[in-house]
Amino acid sequence: QTLSQTEEERRKQEQRAAGEESENASCLQKCRESVQSMQNAVQGYEFRLKSRQTRLQKAEEQERALLLEAQDTARRAKMLEDLERNLEGFAHSVKAVMQASSRGMLRGIHGPVSRLLKVPGQYSQAVETALGAAMQNIVTETEQDAKSAIGHLKRTGGGRATFLPIPTIKGRRLTEQ
Repeated sequence: QTLSQTEEERRKQEQRAAGEESENASCLQKCRESVQSMQNAVQGYEFRLKSRQTRLQKAEEQERALLLEAQDTARRAKMLEDLERNLEGFAHSVKAVMQASSRGMLRGIHGPVSRLLKVPGQYSQAVETALGAAMQNIVTETEQDAKSAIGHLKRTGGGRATFLPIPTIKGRRLTEQ
């Protein structure tokens, strides 16, 4: 082979190599851009994941707090129901009359005044203070029902109670002056 042929082949090889190098550089650049794009996407997903994990953690904490509050409220409600059922806070005589009434031994007993009143929460303390011991007065349907209850208290040694037969109660109107 001649020197010129060899040189010609070498130049062609150089041109092919330069073309391949250019093609490879272009491919490498596309790969780098693709990798960068994927890394950006991964970072975006990681950010969203972290954000959602934070929201999940806050929601779980809120759920635990609400669950504890609900359990506490249920316990308090049960305790208040038990107190109400056992007539806690009432005098022995009032308990005796109410228990006899619930067993059917006394008729015409409506209950203590405190159980018959419905007062908005913001006024309850004022009404309790105004009524005082009268909150335990027992409302009856008739005078005879009150007398029967008094007789029951005497027979059983239940103590004393104040009865308010509906027909004998006389109300007064308050007028602004």
